[in-house]
Amino acid sequence: MFSKKKFKSSLVFVFLILFCVTFVVAAGAAEQEKNGFTFARAAEAKTLLPTTVRSPADYILCSVFYEGLMVFNINGAPQPHLAKSVIADPDEKTYTIELHEGILFHDGTELTADVCKWNLDLYMEEGIFSTAFLGEVESIEVTGDYTVVMHLSNWDSLIPYGLARQAGYMVSQEAYETKGKEQFEQQPIGTGPFMVDNWEHGVGMSFVKFEDYWQGEPILDYINSKIYSEELVARAALEAGDIDLIITSDYDTVQLLDKKGFTINVSGVPAVAHTMCYNMVNEDDPFHNRKVREAVSCAINVENINRILGGGYSKMSTHWSLPGSLYYNEDIRGYPYDIERAKELLDEAGYSDGFTTPLYIEHTWPIMIQAGQIIAEELKKIGVIVDIQVKENWPNYLGGWTGMLIHPMGMANGAASQISANFVKGLDFGLGVNSFVFTDELDAVIREARSADQQTASELIQKAQAMIFDDYIMMKPIMISPVLAAVNPSLRDTGFAEATLYSTTLYKAYWEED
Repeated sequence: MFSKKKFKSSLVFVFLILFCVTFVVAAGAAEQEKNGFTFARAAEAKTLLPTTVRSPADYILCSVFYEGLMVFNINGAPQPHLAKSVIADPDEKTYTIELHEGILFHDGTELTADVCKWNLDLYMEEGIFSTAFLGEVESIEVTGDYTVVMHLSNWDSLIPYGLARQAGYMVSQEAYETKGKEQFEQQPIGTGPFMVDNWEHGVGMSFVKFEDYWQGEPILDYINSKIYSEELVARAALEAGDIDLIITSDYDTVQLLDKKGFTINVSGVPAVAHTMCYNMVNEDDPFHNRKVREAVSCAINVENINRILGGGYSKMSTHWSLPGSLYYNEDIRGYPYDIERAKELLDEAGYSDGFTTPLYIEHTWPIMIQAGQIIAEELKKIGVIVDIQVKENWPNYLGGWTGMLIHPMGMANGAASQISANFVKGLDFGLGVNSFVFTDELDAVIREARSADQQTASELIQKAQAMIFDDYIMMKPIMISPVLAAVNPSLRDTGFAEATLYSTTLYKAYWEED
């Protein structure tokens, strides 16, 4: 029998063993938890199919598991990625794509020339921006195991911009054809550093590392995304350590988190130009009248909006280019703030008593809702009453709107690509945009730019921007914004919001030791 003394000693020994085991398990769990990270999303993904994805927020999500033939660098220029090289030959009207060898999809199949051709053909047939990105492509030819040649009907210098966006996304042909489109969307198979593990709709997604990633095995084991519909809740979660990274358009949030020691990534290339778009087509709409468009443009105080909401991060421009960039046109006036001039123009247009108009804004951009509220107050000064309409099913409103619409025009793909996608006849985003006037003159200038050498193309795109923003007054830029990310200071090299909206370096990401 044990004595009381021995019994107590035995209990102490058992407790010590249990403590050590608990400590080791807890330490192991902590180490496991730290070998990945969680980032916040504002809403559920609209689509994860390369042929239909178009939301900037969804591009960010897709960057975890998809990759493109090309990618934008820090200056916004397309450069080869999955492609080892992309060689342009204007004389022959061809682009020759040479792939890196040995790139595997998450299902173990290889990215070959045949699979590349299949992806490009699929996008040409079903892609939402197919006419904008690949409209001049006549055929795709496989000329080697890892070589594809794109044959164009007319030369198009902007093809690389499409290949750096979703037109260049490569997915597993075998998985797509075996699963079918709907099932594939739930379990996308790409070449990215992480692959989809689970998608809990309305909650978030989980990803695990792809050990056979072509640029090297990722350092982290997993990545999670979690939906936070409220910015304040996401910020609180970041501060509490429940999540590790948020991508935000709220400058107040970024400034606060910067002061609290979080790493702030500001993209080198602007993400979007929040642009006021006018309905020019409907003859019953006041904005059919050019003087009304000019009046409202003069009544919008862009400097005030950026001062109140921009947080020192936003930029201003009279068009879709910033000073120093390839397509910037210093001669574009953009109709500066002038209330008295605005009143005169409305009077000349026959609207001396003003009018009421809707203003459509996408629900995922809170800062633009605030901008819309400021604009509504400003337009009251000239008798224009604004009815703000915050909408969720955004693509439906891009097809055509009445009155005004603030749209986040993507800038990471360059002004030339964006202008071509919006204002060349037949290339209207594939959504039937019918609130702009597509003039023969503007169409001819942009088409000439697409087929010209770089210097001539630059001059022509500058001319096109003068026509869009000064001559026709189709739109007025409100705020040009970078991608902003607030990151746990110990989490390094994610690449989120460091160069552009579309690129990350997730395979390099790691936790810095305390």
